[in-house]
Amino acid sequence: MFGFSKEAQLKKEILYYLDRQTDFVSSQEIAAEIGNITSQTILKYIKELEIVLTEKYEATEMSLKVNKRFGIRLYRYNTNFNRILEELLVESSVYKIFKILLQHRQVVTLVLCDKLEISLSNLKRIIKRVNQSIEMYDLRITIGTNIKIVGKESSIRSVFFLFFYHVHRSYSNIPWINNDNNIVKAQKICSVLYISENPILIEIIALWLFVCEESNRQGYELETMYLAVYFNDSIIEKHASTEMTLEEWYFFLMCLYALDILNLTFFMNFEKIHNNHYSDLAKVWMACYEKYFEPLVMEEQIWTRLTFQKCAILEKFHLINPELTSIFSPINYREIYDRYPSFMKKFEYFFSEVSVNIDKEHEEFFRRKSLELCLRFVSPKQMAMNVSVHLMTTLTSEAANHMKRQLKNNFSNKINLNFTDDFQAAELILTTEEFAEGVIPNDKEVLVIRPVLSSQDLCFLEKYVYQWRKTHCEFGLEMTKLM
Repeated sequence: MFGFSKEAQLKKEILYYLDRQTDFVSSQEIAAEIGNITSQTILKYIKELEIVLTEKYEATEMSLKVNKRFGIRLYRYNTNFNRILEELLVESSVYKIFKILLQHRQVVTLVLCDKLEISLSNLKRIIKRVNQSIEMYDLRITIGTNIKIVGKESSIRSVFFLFFYHVHRSYSNIPWINNDNNIVKAQKICSVLYISENPILIEIIALWLFVCEESNRQGYELETMYLAVYFNDSIIEKHASTEMTLEEWYFFLMCLYALDILNLTFFMNFEKIHNNHYSDLAKVWMACYEKYFEPLVMEEQIWTRLTFQKCAILEKFHLINPELTSIFSPINYREIYDRYPSFMKKFEYFFSEVSVNIDKEHEEFFRRKSLELCLRFVSPKQMAMNVSVHLMTTLTSEAANHMKRQLKNNFSNKINLNFTDDFQAAELILTTEEFAEGVIPNDKEVLVIRPVLSSQDLCFLEKYVYQWRKTHCEFGLEMTKLM
C-alpha cells in the first residue's frame, strides 16, 4: 500500500498473527502461516519488533516474549497496534518522500537523495514502487532533475489525505505539525453542518484542511468539477462560515461523504441518490441478497442505495480501489472465514452472481464493499453455522434437556446446535459415556463430554466444530434448497 516496503507489511502480518494466538508459537509456524519467508527472517523481525514495542509501550500494555523452548508470544492489554505501525511507516523513505512532496510539490532530485541518505538508483526503485501503488488514482511521481507529483489537483489532495490518515489516523498525531488552527476550523465546520463534535471526526477534518492548506500555500488550485448538482441549496449558505473556496467546499463535502466520514444525507440531492452510475448495480445487489440471504427491510434498502451512490462518487474521483476499504473499514477476512464458514460459502455464491455486472478492475473493491454490507445486514441466525446433533447420555430427561439448553445458549449466534432424536440423521454425536469401539458407526463424528459441562468441554467443542465444518460445510445442502 502506497509503495511501503515488503518488510513493513510482513512485520504487520507477524503482529496480527501473534495477536490471534492464545499460546506460544514457533518461528517455523509463523513462517508457514505468512508464506514466502524463512523462520530466520521471522526471528530477525521479532527482535526488531521487540525493541520498538519496548520504546512505544509500557510492559503492562504490550510485550513480546521469546522463549527458546516454547517459542514466541504476544501479550496485549487495553491498547492496539497504532503506535507501533505508525513508527514502522514514519521511519521509511516512502513516508519522507510523501512528506516532502506535500510541503514542496517539486524538489531537486539530488537534494532529496541527500535528505534520505540514499543513492539515486535506490530512490528510483522506491519511486517506481510508489508509482505502481498510486497509478490507480491517475497520479505519477516523475523523476529527472527534479522530482514532482503530477495529476489532477483533486486526486493529489485526496491521496495526500489518504496517505497521512493511513499512517497517523489523526491530525494531532503528526509530530511535525504544531498548529491547532485546523482543529478550531474543523469544530466550526461541524457546528455549521449540525454534526456533533466527535473528537475523532474533528481530527479527520483537520487533517483534510491541513492538506488543502499546504496545497493552497504553494498556489495549487482545484480544477472545476461542477459538484453543486449533488447538493440541495441549503448547503451553499454554509460555505460562508468556512475559509474554503466554493469548489473546495463542495469537494471536501463530497469526498468525506463518499468515504463515510460525514453524514450529509440531509444536504444531498435525492435524485442523484436514486439515479447514478451504480443505480442498476444496487438493484441487482439487493435482488441477489434477498435470494441468498433474507428480505431487506426499508432502512437496509435505503442504506444499500446510499452505499452505491457513494461508490459512484468515489469512481468520479478515481478512488475505487481495494486499498480504500483497507484504510477505512478493514475486515479480518481470515477470522470471518474461520468463524463463519457456512456464511462465507453462501457469500461467495452470492457475489459470483453480483460480479457478472461489475468491471473486472473494480471487482475486488466491490467484493469487500459487499461483504461489509452483508455483515451489517445478515441476522446472527444466518451467520451461525448449522449442526444437527444427537445427545447420547444416561442422564435423566430433564438433565439432558438442561445440558442442551446450556449448549445452545453458550453457542448462541455462533453455532446453531439443532438437537435431534434421530441418531442416523445427526451429523455430530455428543455423548457423556465412553463406548467400546464399533458401538457407534465409524461414519459418525463423536465427541465425549462430561455429564457436568466444564469450560474445557465448551472450548474444545467450539474448536472441534469449527475445524470440522471447514472441511464438511453444509452449504451444498442449502444450495439445493435454493435452486
